[in-house]
Amino acid sequence: MQIAPEDRPRVKLECLRMLATLQLDPARTQLISGFVDTYLRLNEAEKTIFQQDLENIGLAQEEKVMKIVTSWMEEGRVEERLALVLRLLRRQLGDISPQLVTQVESLSSEQLDVLFDAVFDFQTETDLEQWLESQSNN
Repeated sequence: MQIAPEDRPRVKLECLRMLATLQLDPARTQLISGFVDTYLRLNEAEKTIFQQDLENIGLAQEEKVMKIVTSWMEEGRVEERLALVLRLLRRQLGDISPQLVTQVESLSSEQLDVLFDAVFDFQTETDLEQWLESQSNN
């Protein structure tokens, strides 16, 4: 995208503002907002300008745009937790079967937090399998 650097924060805000007014289903909103975020990654100075402009668009629109931005942040946190838990599991147990990785990837955010605390109790893949089985029974 050939956007002048000084225009990037305002273009991103305008894209998100328009997206918020379209009232699409959440999946489409997330897909489009992810595209916008990927192609208009802002540096720290641009983020400051974006935040200032966001505060000036009016409370109702600001809330709608912030809802989209907050969903990015939450999704990013879950992805980071998942990556960290998998890294800890591999460090603790060595290679993990693809089936177990898939099961871990399907855990909820809350289950990932519990698994994070349980990782150091595991000695073998069987321990992880049993833990995952206990989670599916809850």
